[in-house]
Amino acid sequence: MNSVIIETFQKIFEAIPLKEPRYGPIFRGWIENSSFGYKIYLRITNRHINGKQVKSIDIANVEVEESKQNQGVFSSILFACEEESKRRKCFVFIESILNPIFMLSLKKKGYAPVENLENCLYKDFINVS
Repeated sequence: MNSVIIETFQKIFEAIPLKEPRYGPIFRGWIENSSFGYKIYLRITNRHINGKQVKSIDIANVEVEESKQNQGVFSSILFACEEESKRRKCFVFIESILNPIFMLSLKKKGYAPVENLENCLYKDFINVS
């Protein structure tokens, strides 16, 4: 894990209100860091997952430079998103996973498939402390 990446995401999340979104996301946008070679598109929103309306932190797109891959960049980002999901009592939703090895790795971490959405996984942090 990279503590600098985790701290960066903690600061970003602290700046986003904890309010309940009524319509659309309360946050959406690209977060980039050229030093660590990543670019990620995040949303904090309401969504339907397996028949329930839930708050979620959506990881919609992730790009990590090839030279920075396998160095814990995504693991650090995911850890920060999971910690924020515990604080916000919401889900983490990961969209359009195209790499089967990555899909298997997330399932081993407790992520489950979303009904009727191919290549998407989620994890419930509502009752986790």
